[in-house]
Amino acid sequence: MNLTPALGINIKDYDPKDILEGKLWRITEKIDGVRRLFYKDNFGKVRTYSRSGKADPWLGHITSYLEDHDFPNDIIYDTELVDIDLYVCLEESCIFNGNNVDSYMLRTETISKAAQQYPDNKRDLSAVCFDMFKPGDLTKGSERSRLLMDTFKDIPIGAPIFAVPYYGVLNGYDQKNLEFLMTLINLRNGEGLMLMNLDTPYIPGRSKELVKVKRHEEFIGKIIGVELAKIGTKIEGGIAALICDVPGCTGPVSVGSGFTKDERLYFLDYPPFGKMVEIDAFSRTKNKDGNISLSVPIFKQIVEPDH
Repeated sequence: MNLTPALGINIKDYDPKDILEGKLWRITEKIDGVRRLFYKDNFGKVRTYSRSGKADPWLGHITSYLEDHDFPNDIIYDTELVDIDLYVCLEESCIFNGNNVDSYMLRTETISKAAQQYPDNKRDLSAVCFDMFKPGDLTKGSERSRLLMDTFKDIPIGAPIFAVPYYGVLNGYDQKNLEFLMTLINLRNGEGLMLMNLDTPYIPGRSKELVKVKRHEEFIGKIIGVELAKIGTKIEGGIAALICDVPGCTGPVSVGSGFTKDERLYFLDYPPFGKMVEIDAFSRTKNKDGNISLSVPIFKQIVEPDH
């Protein structure tokens, strides 16, 4: 099945007023996991696809849950996979996300498990559903959000698939409300917020109707080198960092966090020289000599230009 998922823009790349004013936005948590789309057909059979359209047959505990429970047919469930033990503390004494795991650690562990084959290696993953739509349908975001809430109202957090945490509705540009919600996200080391225009249909590809508000800033760099891990360290035999040329920085940026073990080994065997990489960092930083770099850069993914 040919699926092109919706992709959001980063609000920091635009004037927020120009993007948000005059529109009604649903606010949900931004999940830093691994994208998966589950399609439940008219016969109740579920198939799973990655962001690039590749089939993933190893999430049987999630597909079975969708097939065996009263979830609507002929619907695509747009989700992010998460390592459930890191994403949420399931003990009664814990509040939501009581483990307080930093978002980049959640993503790293989730990527490592999502890349595995065979069902037993993926049973620690749950799917956080943030949108539901029919293929080719033009249903508005408000109706899709209502369907999402109605469908998952009795599904608990921690189930194989459950609804994304919902924070309410934003009318136009409300800086104080956004800052308050981001303060809550920061306190528990979350990734950020997602704003979805409630008056538009599901739009495949990147659009200004889906907006990311992130705790970290997002940077795109070009890989110009690799740094090898030192002998005797836990990451011996792989890379220690990717060396990147980042616009606005006055020298090469060493990105050494955010990799899985498999990625460190892979990039040693197949150095991604010349490729573009998405990097998260707290901000740009300037040292005493006036040189500009990134503060705590974290590897997110190799990216291809949008088409």
